[in-house]
Amino acid sequence: MKFIGTKLTQIDFYILQSESEDSWLRFVCKIVDKAFNRDMVVFIYSSDEYISQQLDKLLWTFSQNSFLPHVYIDSPNQDKHEERIFLSNASVDCLEDFILSKKIKFDLIINLALETPSFFNSVDRLIEVIDNSNRMKDIGRKKFAFYKKEGYEINTHKIS
Repeated sequence: MKFIGTKLTQIDFYILQSESEDSWLRFVCKIVDKAFNRDMVVFIYSSDEYISQQLDKLLWTFSQNSFLPHVYIDSPNQDKHEERIFLSNASVDCLEDFILSKKIKFDLIINLALETPSFFNSVDRLIEVIDNSNRMKDIGRKKFAFYKKEGYEINTHKIS
C-alpha cells in the first residue's frame, strides 16, 4: 500500500457514456470548476501537449459566466504559489521531481495520461476520467487493476 503521511490517496474513476473528446474535456472542466470553487489546488496531467493545449483553451471559455485561471506548471517567471490550477504533460522535464518536492501542495491530480503517473500517491485524491471508446476502456481497466493490486479502494462514478 502507498501512504501519504497517514492517509491513503482516494482514487475516483469517472466513466463517461460518450466517446467524444470534446465531452471528455468538458467533463474535466466541470471537475476542475468544482474543485476551484472549493479552493482546491488542482494538477491536470496528460500524456501529450495536444491535450494540454485543448484544455488550456477550454478552461478559459467553457463557461459563459466565468473562466478558470490556470498556468502550465513549467511556465517561467510565474509566482506559482498564487495559482490553483496547473497543467502539464509527460514530456515536461523534471516534472516528477517538482511534484514530489511539494513546493506546491496539490489537493487533486486529474490524470488524463494513458499511464498512471509515478507520483499519483503524492496527493489526497486522484481522478481518472475514462470515455466510452474501446481504447480508453482498455486503458481504464489496466489502471483500475493497478490501483486495486496496490491496495487502493476505488470509487466508480458512471456519468450519462
